[in-house]
Amino acid sequence: AHFIFLPGSHDPGAGNILPRPPIASMFVASLKNSLAHANFVTNPCRLRFFSQEVVLFREDLLKKMMRHSLLPLDGDGLGQATEKTESDIGEHFVRTLVDQAHLCPLPLSVRPIVWEYD
Repeated sequence: AHFIFLPGSHDPGAGNILPRPPIASMFVASLKNSLAHANFVTNPCRLRFFSQEVVLFREDLLKKMMRHSLLPLDGDGLGQATEKTESDIGEHFVRTLVDQAHLCPLPLSVRPIVWEYD
């Protein structure tokens, strides 16, 4: 088995920037010695499995995007409330990510990005 560890927002490291560097080896040295196949990677990272590629991103992005949204998701845009289901919110979230072509389409003041590594 291979273990992949992505740094989160509460892990020690570079703060609030993307991509987050791997957790420093001084914090995980004993874990590296205990696990033969422990991989400490950046957040986000790409994982290749044979011909498939998966992007791993550890972030509660939906919560952040809803907090910084200009228009509330619970209305129809005309001032009338409509009932939104979780699947509607999920579809809206995925559509936003695809339309923006970025994992974190938030302003740089909310989520700084190191563009050289993006």
